[in-house]
Amino acid sequence: MRIGIDAKRIFSNPTGLGVYGRNLVAGLSQLSSKNLYTLFTPSLSDKLVDYKTLPNNFNFLEKKGFSSYYWRTFSIKNSLQALNLDIYHGLSNELPWGIEKMDIKTIVDIHDLCFVRYPKDYSWLDRRVFWFKSLRAAQVSTKIIATSMATKRDIIELLKIPESKIEVVYQCCDSSFYQQLDKAYIGKIKTKYQLPDKYVLSVGTIQGRKNQKSIVEAMAQIDFKKRLPIVLLGQGTHYLDELLALALDKKVEVQIIDQASTADLPAIYQGAEIFIYPSFVEGFGIPVLEAMASQIPVITSAGTSMEEIIQQKDALINPNDVNSISSKILSFLEQYPEDLVKKAHQRSLMFSKEKFAREVLAIYENL
Repeated sequence: MRIGIDAKRIFSNPTGLGVYGRNLVAGLSQLSSKNLYTLFTPSLSDKLVDYKTLPNNFNFLEKKGFSSYYWRTFSIKNSLQALNLDIYHGLSNELPWGIEKMDIKTIVDIHDLCFVRYPKDYSWLDRRVFWFKSLRAAQVSTKIIATSMATKRDIIELLKIPESKIEVVYQCCDSSFYQQLDKAYIGKIKTKYQLPDKYVLSVGTIQGRKNQKSIVEAMAQIDFKKRLPIVLLGQGTHYLDELLALALDKKVEVQIIDQASTADLPAIYQGAEIFIYPSFVEGFGIPVLEAMASQIPVITSAGTSMEEIIQQKDALINPNDVNSISSKILSFLEQYPEDLVKKAHQRSLMFSKEKFAREVLAIYENL
């Protein structure tokens, strides 16, 4: 089969959807297959992916200097037709305009509908654009890949798409998180980022739906002598200003790392006493998987995609209940949850790059 993949974010996004796409391509490249893959990108670069090492059944189509949006949305159809593709795979909630009129089967990955579930974090224009792209892609696609059962339920409920059209495929995290690092190296990375000796960690954009203010409020309920600094790794929004004001009022120490090297992330995770992710809604919640792989205690939200990932009741809290969060933090600090960490790590091994790629490949072959 001749398969096209929207690779814009693979070559341009260092986190999030870029990581998702790079893991998929890396996994597919390791599987024996007669498929021919073409990666479509406005800019071909080796800064994030060493594309020259991919096997010869991977090709690239670059439109440098052209309007990225216009090409990916409209004029890319000419290239798809010229290559006589069997399948086109949109990795990020969208498909080219008019592709449904072509003799090409289509797959769209819908990662989340957080802009509907938690609209406060998005501008009016962004909500309208995301809604239009996601709804249209879901309606015209041959098949939808949802990143979790939670996302699948949202697609059915909010976009009114039949369940039979949706496949759930869990993603993976980078293999570097599974490598246990020695204390000296972790200490070196802590020094590099001026991290405290002991800290509670949360990773992700600092915004309302991620609910980081509840971590501050929960820590404030713990006796001052037992409190730990909170390290937040992620880009800030206006919500960050509110969070820092709250931390100052509650006398809770908060440190922000707005950007860190990808290579340093495993050490930042492994240097933490606890990882906490009290998000209200996620499409998947990959930082939870990264923490599980890193073998540190995880606290996350019940009733979300993160519960699907960890499947450990002792790790779950009600994200709306600060008392619940505070009690869980304190219990983990007082007694290290060794059994939970072991089980969570074993569970994380099920989210492999090979399994991720094999499940997507099976969808290609059965389309």
